[in-house]
Amino acid sequence: MKLSPHGMSPDAMRLIREGKSAVAKFAGDFGGALEAQTLGALTVGRWVTDAEPWGEWMKRSPVETAAVYVNSIGDHIRLNPAIQIWEGTNEFNPPDAFQMKWFADFEEERTRLLWTRYQKRSAVGSFSVGTPDTSLHIYFKPALDAIKRYGGYLSLHEYWNDRPESLTWLQGRYRRWIRNFGDGTYYDPDIKILITECGTDSIEGYGAPPKKMFVYQSDDSFYPLGYANSLINYEKLIREDPQVIGSTIFLFGGSGFPDFQMEGAGLVEPLIAWSKANHMTDPIPTPVPIPTPAPIPAPVVNILSNGSFETADGDTGKDWFPWWEETPK
Repeated sequence: MKLSPHGMSPDAMRLIREGKSAVAKFAGDFGGALEAQTLGALTVGRWVTDAEPWGEWMKRSPVETAAVYVNSIGDHIRLNPAIQIWEGTNEFNPPDAFQMKWFADFEEERTRLLWTRYQKRSAVGSFSVGTPDTSLHIYFKPALDAIKRYGGYLSLHEYWNDRPESLTWLQGRYRRWIRNFGDGTYYDPDIKILITECGTDSIEGYGAPPKKMFVYQSDDSFYPLGYANSLINYEKLIREDPQVIGSTIFLFGGSGFPDFQMEGAGLVEPLIAWSKANHMTDPIPTPVPIPTPAPIPAPVVNILSNGSFETADGDTGKDWFPWWEETPK
């Protein structure tokens, strides 16, 4: 099935092994990646940093910043060979064409470096639910061209609330990338998409995280079958589009986000049962093998002596781009 776990735990491994999940997403902790890969799941990783200081990064060129970024996670890539696909930054929401163009060039160069240095594929974007504005999609084309060149993926996050009109605006918004490119005329069937976070949440004042949204009336305890039915409806939706390789349910394992935590919550049993009764008729498409790319001259960059973005040389964050204040569109 395309529904897959975000995080690793006993229930997550059951979903991969028994439910035949297509993908396994790891963020910071990559334990279990080799077993997931052995079971046939595409393994996606993201190194979690304390901060992503966009204001500081954008003072440099996107090519230079991408080189510093990839250099800073190089040890994690080498030490975790079972991770096949690497995401970059998390949920950046470019507010205008300038920042979207900068981000596209950053992602293009990050994708190139991942392949030429480490023979790893890239997942670009990692855009939050309801973002970016569809009028900005066209400016992300350099990054989309890069993932086609090097066999990568477009990464999106999709959450939904309890309003029917959220369909394709929140849930299913990925279709606005493959069928609507800014002016409504663009269609690109070659884009491969990974939904690297999915589930329910409180969005624009409606809905709630799963453990608040699906509860028994008698005692407000979590009602896993209700959430499973919501996720299965989403599985049916993404099965209609072969571009979507998989979608990872947030969250399995770890200690944070208790209202999203599905380990031991009883969710995997109905999902596994449904998957066994509803095998996908078409196999998960495998990316076309990548020919050896023509050599590209390495950009002249100033690799900072401190490649870590966690400290950002003591930056206070006052200049960071405030993506958390943006209203989803």
